[in-house]
Amino acid sequence: MNMPCELWKVKLDAYVDGELSTEDMRAFDAHVRECPSCAADALSRVQLKRALQIAGKRFTPSPEFRARMQPSLHAKPRRSRRFRSRSRAPASRRLKVASPHRN
Repeated sequence: MNMPCELWKVKLDAYVDGELSTEDMRAFDAHVRECPSCAADALSRVQLKRALQIAGKRFTPSPEFRARMQPSLHAKPRRSRRFRSRSRAPASRRLKVASPHRN
């Protein structure tokens, strides 16, 4: 892949979503007309975006599913105790003690 292609690959999603500036959009359009690889990638992304939009419109959650999920959307996340240190000493002191290179 040549350098211009690498630069455009990074901007491909913004292009498909219409988020590029007018100048970048025109430049990308010109590049895609000349580059089969980028044209194929752009077409693939457009098709994927359309398929996801269609799939999202087809799914309607049942009232039971919605009622079961709604409380978890508003619940406060619980703090995990798994990562709490057993030592009350500051982390910097614990690391210094554990270090094989003591001064």
